[in-house]
Amino acid sequence: MRPAASVSTFVRVITTRGRPLPGRLRVDANTRYVPGRAVRTLTAIRRLARILRWLVVVTDNVSALRSFAATASSLPGTSATGAAATATRQPPRTPIVPRFVNGTEAIVRRMEVCYRHPDRETAVSCSNCGRPICPECMTSTSVGMRCPECAGQRTTVRKVAAGRGDEPTLTYILIGIIALIQLGAMASGANATGSQFGGSELIRDGAVSRPAVADGEVWRLLTAGFLHAGLLHLMFNAFALFILGTMLEPAIGRLRFAIVYFVSLLAGSFGALLVEPDALTVGASGAIFGLMGAVIVVMRSRGINPMESGIGLWLGINLVFTFAIPGISIGGHLGGLIGGALAAALMFELRDRIRMPRLVPVLLAASVGAAAVVGSIAVSGS
Repeated sequence: MRPAASVSTFVRVITTRGRPLPGRLRVDANTRYVPGRAVRTLTAIRRLARILRWLVVVTDNVSALRSFAATASSLPGTSATGAAATATRQPPRTPIVPRFVNGTEAIVRRMEVCYRHPDRETAVSCSNCGRPICPECMTSTSVGMRCPECAGQRTTVRKVAAGRGDEPTLTYILIGIIALIQLGAMASGANATGSQFGGSELIRDGAVSRPAVADGEVWRLLTAGFLHAGLLHLMFNAFALFILGTMLEPAIGRLRFAIVYFVSLLAGSFGALLVEPDALTVGASGAIFGLMGAVIVVMRSRGINPMESGIGLWLGINLVFTFAIPGISIGGHLGGLIGGALAAALMFELRDRIRMPRLVPVLLAASVGAAAVVGSIAVSGS
């Protein structure tokens, strides 16, 4: 299109009611044109429009910056004002206003970015502290997504609140005690194979029996659980205690583990007195069977099938050996199993069914051990 025709067409568009403005274009034969008053006026209008449009953009941007400054000053730790505050103020964590196209978009559209990766936008926040996190920083927990800091604090909080530890310290202490006592029993005349069961004064003075308990030697109900008839007996019980203790103690805590262990031990002594009235009984087998019962109860309370974990099969095999091999205390094994399972059920099942203070189930579980002591004294005196 020729320049003359283009300008002429544009001038016709700006006419008012079909009448041209004063000083319209004059077109000569050589397709040259001379701008008249209308063209000069149109040029001035265009320049004025550019200036107004630039002023509008600047005004919008200034408004957006003021809104961003007001939002940043309202966040914690931004009480300073003025130039010094601008220099020392830390960048706000959320919300973050991204680079905007114009002022209106900056005010309406506030995008959140990961607090560890400012170049990544996200719509997910930590369920604990509320900071925005990207997929790389998310840690899935039972209470939602958490940032790396809050996810790392989860184990610490659990330890302080529940008093639990990762190391089964009490289990190691118990294994060390029964090993040292066995060395003392061997030094006092006990045979390593258990053939001379009554040759040790330590075993004779610590084994549980009805006549001794009837004479007032109630401590035998406890000391019998730390004595063993030979090294093989000790090794089996120590190995089982290590497996069950490292599994159960970190899961329920030292206090509850101690209650389950000693309640099972006392219940095993009561079972031995009840079933074998004329025999001397020693060994930690009653406490070991009690730990097996407690592990099954705890697994069921937490929705785990004990048969899938292998503990059910292990308990079944030990029960078969209990009834099949002569010389094993049936009453001690069954008594410990019942006592440990009952103590664990009181601590972990009762609170789910009946609302009560936290200390009440622990006291009820400890009362099972006290009842075993009372029952042992009653049986021995009859």
